[in-house]
Amino acid sequence: MMKVTNDFYRQFEELSNKLDELIKENKNINTTHKNEIKKLKQDLKKEFKQEKEELKTTITNLEKIIKEKDELIEKLLNEIDRLKNQINKDSSNSSKPPSTDTRKKEKSGANLYNSRKKTDKKIGGQKGHKGHSLTKDKVEKIIKDNLGLSTLF
Repeated sequence: MMKVTNDFYRQFEELSNKLDELIKENKNINTTHKNEIKKLKQDLKKEFKQEKEELKTTITNLEKIIKEKDELIEKLLNEIDRLKNQINKDSSNSSKPPSTDTRKKEKSGANLYNSRKKTDKKIGGQKGHKGHSLTKDKVEKIIKDNLGLSTLF
């Protein structure tokens, strides 16, 4: 029985020694990993700082480009307005003579410039309306009496 106890004790010592070695090895690995993690964190911080600076310069450059484009757009819009105004000028809204007008003229006629509206009635006297006209007798009487035209009407 002693031998069995000795064997157990010996096995226990061996396992205990192995455990101690494994614990030491584990501590070494932990420290190594902690150092590696620390180094990786530092590297990442450097990379982030670098990337942050690059992004800042990119943003600054893009803002500058946007500002230039906005100024160009404003200039072009002003030029478009100026050209539209120039095209829209004719003899009615500038000192240009009518011969330089390039637009098609609108229909002209009695009904446009005096605002009369067209009707379906025929020109001249209408049916059923008593006419007012001079007769030969009236004209001879006026000449005889030497009266002016104002008495006719």
